[in-house]
Amino acid sequence: MPRKPPPNFLDHVPRRAADSTVEDDGRVVVLAPKFGTGLTARAAKRILGRRAFMKLHLDDLGTATWNLVDGRRTVGEIAEAVFPEI
Repeated sequence: MPRKPPPNFLDHVPRRAADSTVEDDGRVVVLAPKFGTGLTARAAKRILGRRAFMKLHLDDLGTATWNLVDGRRTVGEIAEAVFPEI
């Protein structure tokens, strides 16, 4: 029986799994939950509020990439937009 070819990850469409804010300089800050996404996370969010999140400060490349993740573009399309010279 022929083997199924491996998936082409460049065809996958990424979706944002965290909230974000934008700093005054235009860079994105991703708010990642410290305690996962289950019952523990919901309880921590209720008790700790904003302290239940880690702030991940993206650089210019990370900000450009984050802004292109819209649930429609593929990984390949995002890579082409961020690195047009390659």
